[in-house]
Amino acid sequence: MKKLNKSSIKEEGFTLMEIVIVVFIIGVLAAVLLPAIFQSRNQGQFGASETQINTSFPRAIAGMLIYQPSCLNQTKAVLIATGGLKSTNPFGQLWTVSATTTNTLTVTYPFDSAANATLMGTRLGASQSLNSATPTGVNLAIVYACQ
Repeated sequence: MKKLNKSSIKEEGFTLMEIVIVVFIIGVLAAVLLPAIFQSRNQGQFGASETQINTSFPRAIAGMLIYQPSCLNQTKAVLIATGGLKSTNPFGQLWTVSATTTNTLTVTYPFDSAANATLMGTRLGASQSLNSATPTGVNLAIVYACQ
């Protein structure tokens, strides 16, 4: 029978100090990388919102005007049906049709922060289909022309 000595037994595994160092390094990397990941996600949502406001809503309004020659009494459901819009914006919040007249349709578009609503309001210029964009808190009131 073979006798085992303490010196012949090989210990395997990591020491507590090695595990603590690895956990610390992972924590530092997470602290550095996570803010950048969340910021890029927010920038993507902001860009998608700008596309929805500048392209998708005017296209939906144009599609709606094929069936009815004015914006008076139009609803969110009509815009969704005629333009293929989603009921939420890229931030996951519900937008609404807040007012309509014969020649205009106002969309209340929520953002994740008042700063983003204000930034979008300044980035949007008046165009053929967009009359104005007015930030109020986290919401942006966008008035579209119905032509």
